[in-house]
Amino acid sequence: MVSEYHIIAIPALDNKVLSDPLFGTRHSDSIIGCAVLCVDKCRFFSFNFQTGMCRHYCQWNNRTHTDTESGWRTYNKPKISLEVSDVRLIGGNYSGEGRVEVLYNNIWGTVCDDRFDDRDAQVVCRQLGYACTAEAVSSAHFGEGSGQIWMDEVNCRGSETSLAKCSFAGFGNHDCGHYEDAGVICH
Repeated sequence: MVSEYHIIAIPALDNKVLSDPLFGTRHSDSIIGCAVLCVDKCRFFSFNFQTGMCRHYCQWNNRTHTDTESGWRTYNKPKISLEVSDVRLIGGNYSGEGRVEVLYNNIWGTVCDDRFDDRDAQVVCRQLGYACTAEAVSSAHFGEGSGQIWMDEVNCRGSETSLAKCSFAGFGNHDCGHYEDAGVICH
């Protein structure tokens, strides 16, 4: 019998069904989704924004448990505060990857890749609700942005809750071109 469960936050999946080697098939119809990982492996989870309930379906000991057996668990919506309005990812093939853009003075702009590393990417991904690892990519890997370049010389410790809480040169202070736009891949 499985006795240990972990609740983690994931980003919304725009009502799409995606397949993931760690989480299996996942559904989401909300701003914040959730997953419960069994000690063995979680096969399915869903989050219903209207009811605030998270469900998961697990398989262990080579036996699949159904909704009427002990494999399903329901949890209340996790209490998570995310600052998702001031950062976004643009140009990726998936929702968890793309060029990093930040909102400052109601204008979206990019982040320069100078000093931008995996710790900075981790902060961006965490800010967007991704709980796993992150990878920084440089040289406009997801295409060049346009308009403002808001951040340069970003240097996060990795524990910050928002990219704006990291050390950087100041909004609008940069020596970059859009060919240096930073990107992230959230795993």
